Amino acid sequence: MLSLSYNSKRPVEKGNFYLELIDCLFVPNIGLLEQKINRLGYWCDLAHLETNLSQINKQILKIKEDQNKNWLNKLIFILQENNIIEIISEYTELKDIGNKIYIGQCPFCNKKDFKVNGETQKYSCSSCKESGVIFNFLMKKKSLTLIETIKILAKRAGTEI
Repeated sequence: MLSLSYNSKRPVEKGNFYLELIDCLFVPNIGLLEQKINRLGYWCDLAHLETNLSQINKQILKIKEDQNKNWLNKLIFILQENNIIEIISEYTELKDIGNKIYIGQCPFCNKKDFKVNGETQKYSCSSCKESGVIFNFLMKKKSLTLIETIKILAKRAGTEI
C-alpha cells in the first residue's frame, strides 16, 4: 500500500490522492514526476508509485481501446448506411452500365471520364485523376474537413458522432 502524507503529517485523502496520481500520468519523465510530487508536498516510495501509475495507465489504455472500437464501429455503420452512388448522383448524373459500375460527367473537371463502383464504394476520373471513397468526394466537392464530412454522413445515416 502506498502511504503518502503532506509535510504537515496529515494523511492525504484517498480521493484527492488518486486525482493527483492520475495527473502524474501526464508528466513526461521521472525527474519531473519527482518534482511534481515534491512540489505537492508528498513523500512516497517511488516503486509503489510506479506500480500504481502502471495500473492506472493500463486502465486508461483499456478505456481508450474501447473508445476506439466504438468509434470504428460507428464509422463502419456510417459507411454502410451511405451509398456513394446516391451521394454522387446529387452532384452529377450517373448511368448504370452493369455490374454496379456507373459512369458520368466528372463533378471536378466536367469530362465524361468519371466512374463510380457501387460494390467497392469508390470513384475515379481518368482525366483529372481524382479518386477515392465517399469521404474524399465530399471533402473535395464541399471543401470540408474529415470531421465535418463524418458529421454530415452520420446525420444522413441517422446517428451522431
